[in-house]
Amino acid sequence: MSEPSKLKVRFDEIFEAQKYTKAIDNINKISKFQRIELGKLKIHEANFKELKDKAERRDRRPRGQATVSQVEIAAAEKVSAEKHRLKTEAHSIAGKLEQKKNHAEFLESSLESLRTNLVELKESCMNGSRLPSTNMRNAWPHIENGQMSELISSIQLLRSILSADMMVDLDDSQITRFVQRVHKLSRDKERELESVKKATADELRQTQANLTKLDQRKATLNQEKNIRRRQADMTNIDMDEGAKAKLDAALSDAEERLAKANSDWDSASWDQNLKAEKANLKELEQEATRLGEELFQINKLAKDRAALEYAKKEAKNARQSLETMLSTHQEQLNELIGSDWTPDTLQEEFEAVLEQRTHTLKDLKTQQDSAVQQLSQTQFELKTARATAAKKKAELDKNMAKVLASITDDQDNAIHIP
Repeated sequence: MSEPSKLKVRFDEIFEAQKYTKAIDNINKISKFQRIELGKLKIHEANFKELKDKAERRDRRPRGQATVSQVEIAAAEKVSAEKHRLKTEAHSIAGKLEQKKNHAEFLESSLESLRTNLVELKESCMNGSRLPSTNMRNAWPHIENGQMSELISSIQLLRSILSADMMVDLDDSQITRFVQRVHKLSRDKERELESVKKATADELRQTQANLTKLDQRKATLNQEKNIRRRQADMTNIDMDEGAKAKLDAALSDAEERLAKANSDWDSASWDQNLKAEKANLKELEQEATRLGEELFQINKLAKDRAALEYAKKEAKNARQSLETMLSTHQEQLNELIGSDWTPDTLQEEFEAVLEQRTHTLKDLKTQQDSAVQQLSQTQFELKTARATAAKKKAELDKNMAKVLASITDDQDNAIHIP
C-alpha cells in the first residue's frame, strides 16, 4: 500500500475514532443524567413511603380526631351553604339591577320623548294647538302596559300643569317657565335614577365583598384543618430523642450553611462574573469555530493530497501498463496502422485506419450484395430456362408419339420406337 493510501486510511481511522469518542461522551452524559434521575426517583420513593406510613398512621388515629374532622366538615358545609345563599342573593340583586337598569333606560327614553313632545308642544302652542292627546298610546305599540301607564301618568301630569284654558293664549315667558319646570322634573328623575344606580352598585359591591370574605374564611378554615392534621400526624410519629437531637443539629448546621451561602451569594459579584464568563464563553466559541474551520481545511487538504498521490500512482501504473502493451503488441500495431505512430497519435491513427477499413468493407459488402443479386437473377433465369426446356421436351415427346403413331409398316402395324 502506497504512502497516500496509508495516509487516507489513517485519516479515516481518526475520523471514525472521533465519532466513537463523541458517541461515548454522549453515552456517558446520558448515563450520568439517568443516574441523577434514578437518585431523584429513589428520593421520591422514600418520600412516598414516608407519606404512605403517615397516611396509615393517620387512618389509625383515635375517634376524637375523627370527631374533630366531622366538626370541621360541618363548619365547611355551613360556610359553603352561606356562600351559596350569598351567591343566590347576588344573583337576585343582579336581576333587580338589570330590571332597574331597564327601567332607567325606559325613563331616559321617556324623558327624551317628553323633550321632543315639549318642542312640538311649544310649536303647537305658538300655532294655537293643544297638547297631544292620549292617542300617543298608538305611537308606541311596543311599550309594555306598566311603562305605558307611567308614560300616560307623565302626560297627565303635563296636562295638569297646563290646563286647557292656558293653551289658548300663551306668551313666550309662560312657555319658557313651563319648559324650565319640565326640565327640572327631568333632572330630578335623572338624579333619582343615578341614586338608584349608585345604591344598586353599592349593594352589589357589598355582596361581592361578603363573598370574598367567605372565600377567605373558607381558605383559612382549610389551612387550619391542614395544620391540625399535620400536627396530629406529628404527634403520632415516634422518634428517638437521640435521632431527634441529631436531626436538630443537622438542621442547625444546614441553616448555618444556607445563611453562609446566601451571604456569599449576596456578597459575590455574580453579574460581573457572569458577564466575564459569557465573554470568555463567546471567545471560546469563536476559537472553537476557527479551529473547526482549520480542521476542515486540513482534512480537505489531506484528502486532496491523498487523492493526488493516488492519481499519480494510477498514472504511473497506466504508464507502465502502456509500455508493457507497446512492447507486446507494437509489431501487430505496425502491421495494422504502420510504423509512423506514437502513443499520443495512436488513437487518431487507429481511427483513420478503422475508417479506411470500414469504407473498404462497405465497398466489398456492396459488391457482394451486387454479386448475390446477379446470382439470384441468374438462378431465376436458369430455373425459368429449365422449366421452358422441360415443357418443350414434353411437347416434343408428345408430338413424336403422334408422328410415330401415324407411321405403319407393311402390315399396317404401328411402329413403336423403343
